[in-house]
Amino acid sequence: MPDGSYREVEQKLLDVLKERGFNEFTEPQRIGIPEILKDHNVLLTSPTGSGKTEAAVLPVFFKLSQMKEKIQGFGAIYITPLRALNRDVLSRIEFYAESFGLKAGVRHGDSSESERRYQLLHPPQVLITTPETLQLIVSGRKIRNHLRTVRYVIIDEVHELLNDERGWQLMIGLSRMREIAPDFKIIAISATIGNPEEVSRSIFFANDYTILKAGIAKKYEIKVSMPNGALPSFKDIIGSDENYAQIVDYIMKLYNSNKQFIVFSNTRATAEDIVMRLRLVDENILVEVHHGSLGKDVRTKIEDDFKRGKLRGIICTSSMELGIDIGSVDFVAQVNSPRQVIRLVQRVGRGKHRLGDTSKGEIVAMNEIESEEGGVISKFAESGLIEKVKVREKPLIVVANQIMAMVHSERQITLEKAYNIFNRVNNFRNLTKDDLASLLTFLSSIYVIRYDPETQEIRRSGRTLKYFIENISMIPDEKRYVVKESSSAKIIGFLDEGYVATEIDMGSTFTLKGSTWRVLGIKDRYIYVDFIQGISVPPSWSGEEIPVPFEIAMEVGRERRENILGDSLDEFTKDKVRNFRQSAANDRLMRIEKEGTTTVIQLTAGTKANYTLALIITFRLSEKYGESFLFDNSPYHIVISGNTRYRVEEIVDIIEHLGDEFENLDRFVEKSKTFQYSTINVAKKFGVISKESDFTRIRMDRIFSSHRNTPFFNEALDKFKWDYLDIENLTTIRDLISSGEMAIEVKGSFSNSSKLYMSSLKEKMMPIRPSAPILSAVKKRLLSEEMAFYCLSCHRVFKTRVQDLKERRCIFCSSPRIAPIKPYEIENAKKMSPEAMRKIRTSYHLLRMYEDRALIVLAAHGIGPESASRILEVPSKSENELLERILVNEVEFAKNRRFWS
Repeated sequence: MPDGSYREVEQKLLDVLKERGFNEFTEPQRIGIPEILKDHNVLLTSPTGSGKTEAAVLPVFFKLSQMKEKIQGFGAIYITPLRALNRDVLSRIEFYAESFGLKAGVRHGDSSESERRYQLLHPPQVLITTPETLQLIVSGRKIRNHLRTVRYVIIDEVHELLNDERGWQLMIGLSRMREIAPDFKIIAISATIGNPEEVSRSIFFANDYTILKAGIAKKYEIKVSMPNGALPSFKDIIGSDENYAQIVDYIMKLYNSNKQFIVFSNTRATAEDIVMRLRLVDENILVEVHHGSLGKDVRTKIEDDFKRGKLRGIICTSSMELGIDIGSVDFVAQVNSPRQVIRLVQRVGRGKHRLGDTSKGEIVAMNEIESEEGGVISKFAESGLIEKVKVREKPLIVVANQIMAMVHSERQITLEKAYNIFNRVNNFRNLTKDDLASLLTFLSSIYVIRYDPETQEIRRSGRTLKYFIENISMIPDEKRYVVKESSSAKIIGFLDEGYVATEIDMGSTFTLKGSTWRVLGIKDRYIYVDFIQGISVPPSWSGEEIPVPFEIAMEVGRERRENILGDSLDEFTKDKVRNFRQSAANDRLMRIEKEGTTTVIQLTAGTKANYTLALIITFRLSEKYGESFLFDNSPYHIVISGNTRYRVEEIVDIIEHLGDEFENLDRFVEKSKTFQYSTINVAKKFGVISKESDFTRIRMDRIFSSHRNTPFFNEALDKFKWDYLDIENLTTIRDLISSGEMAIEVKGSFSNSSKLYMSSLKEKMMPIRPSAPILSAVKKRLLSEEMAFYCLSCHRVFKTRVQDLKERRCIFCSSPRIAPIKPYEIENAKKMSPEAMRKIRTSYHLLRMYEDRALIVLAAHGIGPESASRILEVPSKSENELLERILVNEVEFAKNRRFWS
């Protein structure tokens, strides 16, 4: 394009930007737009909030506007990794498309049948979609014809996709799309990444690509602290231990000193718990919780309220990392270490979300280990040292998925054609024809396809369509329950099936959206609840733990050894860390401490390397003694425990001979419960078991024995090693020990460092301590509980709230012989079985003897007549003492219920 022509185009693009309030190009736009106008494949990396989206779409839309008469189908496809398409991104893209006379359309899992039909008849020039929906388009017999005119594919947040099977499935999907539209260009936009060359090789199908790194000097001011300003009484107000109270107090001070702020948490449960406790301090506080397990409408309202200034704070998880426009944020905090540099950069990047502004943030840590790790991560972030995106070679789980997608779409293909499609994608180039033939033979043996080895033809089977429909997405299947408010039918959020099975029944309470809800009923996949005043425990969700890389953990170890205390730590935190380090391992010292049958190994090797070592040690001990040994691990500790006495020297011997143990690793992995659980997802994606299969009913030993040494079983092993193990870096640790560069120190008692980690294992949930304000909230909740009352005289039942029972008499016959029961026990009571009547009589006698105290105890969750009798038989010096006993019993019930059949 001649310089004069380019200047005219540049001015046109800038005029469009000015309509959105931007007066000049940002650096990503300045370097990206010319390359994209030249029709180059481009990987553009730059920090959050730097205008990457505009850098990609503006030149593409201009180019399409010059040829729109020739485009009878889609001209450009914009792919976003977010399962729920981002409203802000959508509105911007639609605006820019309209500015160039183009029509933009959205197609995703929630699109209505009428919308899909309209797009089939009137395809938009710009299609915005997700990786999963693109699979349906490429495979659709009619709509795939609209792909023939595609000139550009824009992949947003590509670093998020390439970490797992979703990204690899997308790459094969794009390779299949090349069969229909051979000449489209790919523009990939990403946050700053550590290995853009390797990422580019995974995205682009040839060596014809350009990497553009926007050299924006993004400024960060990140502090790390262990807050210590809370008054001693504050922990009683929120009912927690002192360390956790310091965190909540810190957030209250953020609330009082900033116009608007965001606090990131690594888990949804912690985010929920923080908001619940903030409301104990101020029930009108303008702070909400935001995460992916809340309903879409709930999240949307929170985003809109924050942008309009109706909310002052958001406590959130990674749900707020990517692209959601919530306006200007004064301050960003992170509770505990964010575990990875890229997460800190994205999260702190939300602060002062305007280009050129300094992003200020603080990591607030509950203990010394979190402070050390946070200090290293903030140092790496300020230095621009970002983790590499790791790309796995030829994952067969994706190959199997795409084979069946191809067969579903084409009805019949050849091995040669399938091989060529895979071979276009860089990280599948090591897939041989023999590998593919072996996989096809296996898939044919379980009848999900038909494969003829002689003709090398692949055809549909009777199971192909069902498989394709069930496995469009590579996201692991996790059955979820929808939580609905009973009065409004509004969706509040979602709970994992495993949590519901072990923790939820009629009358249960839990925290969601920062509020406490009581379960009224469970039907199909819906949990109906109503709001109650009071406190409870947040749910647990699977897959929340973020692994700490080897490099970060070893740098923590190096700083310990060289006694480095980073500038980001405040003086109080430095003093705490300095004292803690006296008993901590480092990058050249492993500590092994044993008391009784429990051993703590301190090793600064990261989450996956420590998990690998723990797996080896426990299975080696289990084989020797014929008993199970349990373990837990962190990036810096491994705890081994068992009922059998063993010698610490045995653990040292295993560590010193790790090379021999690596040869047995597959055998150890196969016996792991985590492997068995993860293999279920692989089995579903291969078609070995159906999507609806219940984990509790699957005999994994039978699956293993019948499929050992098959492509499915080998892929399950390889995927587990990739997801959970770090053999490469554990080998580095072995070599350091062998060369004498890393010493092993054995102690006969636990050090302060080990005790700190052990204490974190005792209670995974944040403790709810029975302080006076907490007990007051418990009383308020119990008084508002609805109870049923069974009349022993007329055998009728009525319901009322505890606080509304003015006279202890039947409302039908005025008899005083009434017994309080839970509302969900009504049907059972009406059957008048001997067991039901025994409980009813016990409840009646308790009410007659202890009056209002019995009502309050029997209203509690998990406390029946027998438990209530034991509680009431012990004299209480005060009402608070009785309430404390109730709370302790409720917590014990919540803990133990999962173990009951």
